[in-house]
Amino acid sequence: WTFAMLLLGPLGAITLSKFLFKTAGIKPRSAFLAGGALISGLFYLFNIATVQNFFVPYEAFSSFYGFLPWFIYAFYQYLYHQTKKNALYLALTFLIGSSAFYVQTLFVVLMIFLSCSSISYLITARKNGIKPVLTSLAIIIGVSLFWLIPVAYFTATNVGVTGSSLQNSIATQE
Repeated sequence: WTFAMLLLGPLGAITLSKFLFKTAGIKPRSAFLAGGALISGLFYLFNIATVQNFFVPYEAFSSFYGFLPWFIYAFYQYLYHQTKKNALYLALTFLIGSSAFYVQTLFVVLMIFLSCSSISYLITARKNGIKPVLTSLAIIIGVSLFWLIPVAYFTATNVGVTGSSLQNSIATQE
């Protein structure tokens, strides 16, 4: 799984970069598009944070590394081209990559990023942008409900368990 994520992440960065370059108006067959996408994929692969992620791998962080570019790509793909195929692609990407959200704060960080991207999209798209933004966020949350509901229930009913745990006092002398 770890090596698959190590491969999937840079491939996603290349795909996302190609999409963003095309959206910016760069010709699809230009050398700049191919070279820029390759450089971004290599940067994603050889970044020092990649070493930190994979030195002692933890499945949630490895999955997040591998799926992050694909999450962003699927989100942008749906925003700019609202088709049923892209909606299904967005839902499947978030469903398959949901193993990254075993650490729920990764989902929070991703949603903050997607919210900021949505605000930027709303500013540029004006009136036509509200429906795709709300639909895409509804798809993401709808697909994630299978793990969001139990987390919300635990947070609402047992919030004090984490604070009163003896985890730190068992591991240290104090």
